[in-house]
Amino acid sequence: MGFRYQRSMKLMPGIRLNFSKSGVGLSLGVPGARISISPRGRVTRRVGLPGTGMSWVSSNAGRRRSSAATGSAGRAHSAEAASPVPPSALPTPTPAPAPGLFASADERSIVRAFKAKDATTLTTVAAGGSKAAVLAAFYAALVLSDAGDDRAALHVFEPVWRNIPDIDRDGLFAKYAHHMDVTVQICDSAKVQAPGSRDTAGLLLAELLQTAGRPADALEVVRHLTWGPAAAMSAADLMCAMGDWDGVVAVTEGMPADTDEGALLWVMRARAFRLKGMLDAAKECLAPVLSSRRRDPAVRLPALLERAEISLSLGHPAAARKDVESVLAADSTSESAAALLMRLGGPRAESAVAEPPPASVD
Repeated sequence: MGFRYQRSMKLMPGIRLNFSKSGVGLSLGVPGARISISPRGRVTRRVGLPGTGMSWVSSNAGRRRSSAATGSAGRAHSAEAASPVPPSALPTPTPAPAPGLFASADERSIVRAFKAKDATTLTTVAAGGSKAAVLAAFYAALVLSDAGDDRAALHVFEPVWRNIPDIDRDGLFAKYAHHMDVTVQICDSAKVQAPGSRDTAGLLLAELLQTAGRPADALEVVRHLTWGPAAAMSAADLMCAMGDWDGVVAVTEGMPADTDEGALLWVMRARAFRLKGMLDAAKECLAPVLSSRRRDPAVRLPALLERAEISLSLGHPAAARKDVESVLAADSTSESAAALLMRLGGPRAESAVAEPPPASVD
C-alpha cells in the first residue's frame, strides 16, 4: 500500500495552494465549479450540482506518458535492458516531460536549451552548481557529442560523473532523463538505445573516453555499470582496442549467440581467439553467428570479415576471398573489406578482350 501526502493552504476565497510529494499545485473556483492545476501542469476541470453527488470532470493530460512509459516510471533502468541494434532500426526518441507550473528558472532554461541544441547555455548551467547542473551536463554531453565535439562533451560531463556517485538519485535527472530515449555508439557495429540512466550515461562517458584515447579509464567506468549485453559489448570493444584478448574471452564467456547483440560478442570472441593463435576455436565461435542468413547485416558482415581473416591465417585464400567478396556485394563502401581484398592480391584480373584495330582509311 502506498502513502500519499497532500496539504492545502487557502490564499484567498476560492483559491488554494496544494502541496504534495510531487510539488505544488493550484486550485481555484467555487462550490460546484473548480479548476485544479497539478505540479506537473495537468489541468482538471470539475463541474457539479452541490448536494447531489453528480459532477462532470475533464482533464487535460497533454503531458501524460503512454501507459507503457508510465508503467516504467520510477524504475531504475540498467544497461541490462539496453539492446544494441543497427542504426536503421533505431526508433525515434520520445520527448522529455515539460517543466511543471513552479519549475525553477534553470530547469526551464535547460529544457529550452536542449530542444534548441544550445550547448553554450547547457554548459553554463552545468558549471553553475545549481540543482539543474547534473541534467544540464548530461544534456550538454548529448548535444556536443551529436555535433561531433566529443572533447567538449567529455570536459563538461566527466566531472559530474566523478563527483556524483549515483546520478539516478538527482531529482531533475530522474524527471527528464529516465523518460527519454538515448542512443550511444558502443562499438563499430552497434549502437545501444535505452532510457536515460546512470548506466546509459556511463556508456556514453566510456565512448567519449575511448575517443579521447583513454580506453583504460573507459573500461573502469564500464566495470562499475550494471552488467549485461550492452556493458559486456562495450567492455569487449575496449579490451580489443587495448589488445587484452584474454579479457575479451572472459567477458564474452557464456553469452548466448541467438540475439544480434550476443552474436556481435561472439564475433569479438572469435577475433580474440584468432589473435591468440587459436584458429580452430575462433572458427567455432563464428559457426552459430553465420548459421542463419537472416542475421542483420550489422552482425553478419563483420562475422564474414572475421572468418576471412581466419581463413587467411589458415592458408585458405580462396575461402577468404569468397567471404570478402560477399561483404563487398552487400556493402561496396566497406573499407575493411577493401583493405583485406588488397592483402589477397586485389580484385581478380578479368580476361582482357582485344579491341579490333581501327579500319584504315584510304
